Amino acid sequence: MLTNELTSKSDVYSIGILLLEIVTGRRPLELKRSVDERVALRWAFKKFNEGSVVELIDPAMEEVVDAEVLGKLFELSFCCVAPSGADRPGMKRVAEQLWNIRKDYLRETIVLAALTALRPASITCSAVSVRCWGLDFDYKLSLIWV
Repeated sequence: MLTNELTSKSDVYSIGILLLEIVTGRRPLELKRSVDERVALRWAFKKFNEGSVVELIDPAMEEVVDAEVLGKLFELSFCCVAPSGADRPGMKRVAEQLWNIRKDYLRETIVLAALTALRPASITCSAVSVRCWGLDFDYKLSLIWV
């Protein structure tokens, strides 16, 4: 229902759109694109449901991000832009989810950086503990480097 009132739920909607803009590098509405791609939200939702998360990433992004972490970010943004404000999460829940996504991203980044730096023939660890930016991460690894 359109009320023309600004509420905390309209702020949540804005956060969802902003998250999509940041990750995709697209404006909410781009009239120069084809009809199927003009509305970034519809385009992103369609691609996400098709399993094409990688196609949603801004080509200008220089950093490789884990598809699972990106999936969580897109899921959160889609929850934030639910048509009804009653179906959107509260801002506190959005902040908690963003914090958890950040932790997942850091975890993936730390493990990937450590493995890249080591470049071993094989790794077999029962457990690894890492502390980064005040966060503790525990891993169980058993990887073979090819």
